[in-house]
Amino acid sequence: MTTHRVVVTGGILFGLLVALATAPLWSPAIGLGPSALPAGGAAVMIASGYRINVVDEGAGPAVMLIHGLPGSAHDWDPLPKQLVAAGFRVVRYDRVGYGHSDRRANDGEHRLEVNAAELMGLVSALRLESPILVGWSYGGGVALRAAADDPGRVAALLLVGSMGPSTDMGGLPAVGRVVEPLRRWGIASGFPARLGIRLFGRTFFSGAFPESWTDHALAVVASPGALHTWTVEAVHTDPGAIRPERVRVPVTIVHGSLDRIAPLATADDLHRRLRTSELVTVAGGSHMLPNTHAALIVEKVRELDARRRSSTP
Repeated sequence: MTTHRVVVTGGILFGLLVALATAPLWSPAIGLGPSALPAGGAAVMIASGYRINVVDEGAGPAVMLIHGLPGSAHDWDPLPKQLVAAGFRVVRYDRVGYGHSDRRANDGEHRLEVNAAELMGLVSALRLESPILVGWSYGGGVALRAAADDPGRVAALLLVGSMGPSTDMGGLPAVGRVVEPLRRWGIASGFPARLGIRLFGRTFFSGAFPESWTDHALAVVASPGALHTWTVEAVHTDPGAIRPERVRVPVTIVHGSLDRIAPLATADDLHRRLRTSELVTVAGGSHMLPNTHAALIVEKVRELDARRRSSTP
């Protein structure tokens, strides 16, 4: 009898292990696995040889949306439609390594300055004239570095929950790199990643968050190679590469008072370092202002565009 129980228990445990190991194969069939990202836009080749997925909508002064880490061109809803309705041409894209864009040839390229060069390469490929750059989180660092390196081709910056030179990247990414295979399994299986995303969702939104965000966030990190990009990009990011003191174009900083990802002190530090900046603190705002306060961001883009028009001979 004891031997029988051992055999049965062993069989059950073995079955559970097999079920867990093969979860990436069966979990999508019951709705737990990740869904696909929305369809891509146009594949635009830049000078470095990478193809970048671009969603280009509307007509009028150009506004470029630069997403964070991780992220995709589809992180911004409902902001793009509101900007188009306000009379702007809105260009949003998947940074190299994410979404439908190419993946990097080597890990050493996962740096802010490389992202900034690719951003300006995209400006050239699309023949945009002095766009307003809207950088969110890590994308704010990319926009700042691009404006410092090539100020003559940028009209203004709008930084939303942006990182800055004082940002502490922490040691977590290095740990994540060690356990990347386990994280890939959790994402492909769906249910472990969904639990983690829901926990992080409360941090990102500083409280309640929309149910659709879980599916979207899972799709972003589940796209091929995105998890590796996220992990290695964080490891190779040097906040000191941002150099706000070299930025000469008008800058508006919009930051939530309850941002738990980029502390408000980061925005205060950026405001002190930037020569031509306005700091707008959103009372009760989280890290997800493009999703929760799109109308405010449209208003600030309009103000920056008006400043550009008034300074144009």
